[in-house]
Amino acid sequence: MAENEVLLDVRQVAEMLKISTATVRRWVWQGYIPYMKIGKAVRFSNSVIEKWVSSKYTRSTVSKKQEGVQNVSIA
Repeated sequence: MAENEVLLDVRQVAEMLKISTATVRRWVWQGYIPYMKIGKAVRFSNSVIEKWVSSKYTRSTVSKKQEGVQNVSIA
């Protein structure tokens, strides 16, 4: 972890991701989201969370459907 790394708490991550704190806590319990324990406190590295979020992006289903569309000429 970088020397000047920003650490976030559950509330800050919830706000960042626009989800509830309960969801963040559940994800921690499930091991879904990367976190660290400092004593009893759960903390999140800002840079790690940003990388994790960007790795979760998928192409939309609209884009996938458009790939299968063929040009059709109507005479």
